[in-house]
Amino acid sequence: MLSFLSFYFWGFNFYQMLRFLHNKIKVLLIIAILICSCTFSPSDTLSGTWKLYRIKQQDSLSEKWIVSDWMKNGSGTLIYKPNGMMSVEFIPEKYGLDSTATKYAYTASFQYDPKLGLVTHKRITHTDPKEIGKVVTRKLELTNDTLIIHAKEFGLRLKWINQTNPTGF
Repeated sequence: MLSFLSFYFWGFNFYQMLRFLHNKIKVLLIIAILICSCTFSPSDTLSGTWKLYRIKQQDSLSEKWIVSDWMKNGSGTLIYKPNGMMSVEFIPEKYGLDSTATKYAYTASFQYDPKLGLVTHKRITHTDPKEIGKVVTRKLELTNDTLIIHAKEFGLRLKWINQTNPTGF
């Protein structure tokens, strides 16, 4: 009430006061939007360490998803960093015990488009030198602390659980 009286005292009427306050609110909203857009990037939603939970492969005849033999009982770690870099490593169960069990790993820069649900990796290092420099795009499903990545060319669906922030918030 006091602020209304001060407006009245200085010769402002009620409508001028509302216009003045409306303009102030617009400025505050613009500042809030700028602050939020500067502190969040889409890659932040992927940031963290993810542990491989399961790999499924689509059966070519029935088109059902079944647990894949590739990396069965092995382990996998996926790391996305806020700076746009990522790394992934798959280690078979018998790695180091069996000469045929080889690990699969690479490091890449990445771009994530949450609207399309796509992530693009540009490989910088790779356990297979022929894969260095290649660009691969993957379809993602991100729900709370679960990330599902589709590697369509292999017919694989990889399920990861967030280890950095297990609640997803």
